[in-house]
Amino acid sequence: PDYDFNYAFGLIASNTARRVLIFGDVPALPIAKTPSNTLVKSFVYNTYQANGNFDFINKISPDGDYETRRIAIENNVQNVIRANDYSDRFRFVELASYFLVNDGSGNQHLQIVDPYNGRLVYKDFGHLNVDGAARLEQLFRKEIFDQKLC
Repeated sequence: PDYDFNYAFGLIASNTARRVLIFGDVPALPIAKTPSNTLVKSFVYNTYQANGNFDFINKISPDGDYETRRIAIENNVQNVIRANDYSDRFRFVELASYFLVNDGSGNQHLQIVDPYNGRLVYKDFGHLNVDGAARLEQLFRKEIFDQKLC
């Protein structure tokens, strides 16, 4: 949250970069904050064992502290772009909405299972696995290569 985006973006703008894309972050899960390839699988399995069902999987809220920080940083990035009139070269692309679902009563829950293939999309608290990355492929193709979305 204390990162100086004014300085960083000014440095980039003063060089030859014609177009800069800044991608937002994905929401973090409320589990241990350690990198792992199997942490989410273990979390799901252990919670299933404790509950006897998978009902919890559609009711997981993003980690509150990480969510507050993510939103503040993303707002800061967007404010620096606007304040310095970098909008012709710099663009912020939000990603969180690809992993959040509204429950109908104003709350957002993480969508950690892909609704199309039924597989987990996170591998740990804040890193995606291959299926999670695939969820963003069309967006990346649109933003980076200006391809049409399917």
